[in-house]
Amino acid sequence: MTYIWRVSWLTELRAAGWEAELTSDLLIVGDRAFRVVRRARAPWPREVVSPPGPDCLLIVPSITGGAAQAVEAAGWSWASDDGRIYLRGMTRLPKLAVTTKRPSRVSMAAGPSAIARVLLEEVAPLTQTRIAARAGVTQARISQVLADMRSDGLVVRARGGWRAEERLLDRWLDGYPGPGGVQTHWFGLDDLYQQVSRVPGRVSADLAADVLAPWRRPTHVTVYSTANTDLEAHGLVPTGPDQATLTLVTPADPSILATPSPVTDRMLSTPAPWPLAPVTQILWDLRQSPAADRDEAIEALRQRWQEAR
Repeated sequence: MTYIWRVSWLTELRAAGWEAELTSDLLIVGDRAFRVVRRARAPWPREVVSPPGPDCLLIVPSITGGAAQAVEAAGWSWASDDGRIYLRGMTRLPKLAVTTKRPSRVSMAAGPSAIARVLLEEVAPLTQTRIAARAGVTQARISQVLADMRSDGLVVRARGGWRAEERLLDRWLDGYPGPGGVQTHWFGLDDLYQQVSRVPGRVSADLAADVLAPWRRPTHVTVYSTANTDLEAHGLVPTGPDQATLTLVTPADPSILATPSPVTDRMLSTPAPWPLAPVTQILWDLRQSPAADRDEAIEALRQRWQEAR
């Protein structure tokens, strides 16, 4: 019996001239047969194990770059429902590793971005009225955006309101244009915990991630604030972004300071020593980091977020 999934990559394989057939157990491409292993989510890099045999294909809804690298290094082939595929030893496939589904109706402009953030920071379904109040968007716009998100499989309607699917986080992270506003960069010799205690605001980047999902020693912190704080009086000196230990941002995006984050509260084992930025913003800031192990830190934080929901 043929097993049907939302797999645009299968159509592309056939369009490229491959004889390809997908069943519940196998993907057959040309003269090769890949044993199918279906999972509800991609593994975190530290969860990856060796495949149970040669030519095993892991199929997941979506997969991040760090997870894909770990899966490939372990000897797997993989495919994702968002249209990407990697088959070991098939050199003609890289050109097919693109999403070919219809263009999304959902952009991450200010309104949709704020709506997505509200949903991603919540642990329970939200009514349209509550989403509108938190996002600062009209009810009419909420209805339109939620309909588009539902069409793209980014949200579901549950008892009590609307919930975000995990793939909405990927869409938000890929499409979010950034906080905007004014940024200044500072260097200090004191511990980051001491540096950040001098700035009123919401804490993000390495230090916030270390509080929520410890992975490595934090080397940088971003603080979102509208306060006019004299950091030089506290022993910090202006510097460039590459040398900064603290980045102070007065954001143009109001949702960073305004959006409550019940999921972040649930992720904490003990109260945070200072207000934290929304977890969506912390993840976005981590993605901007040049650190070699940023993908592992992101995966650790995503796992905590997923568990808390």
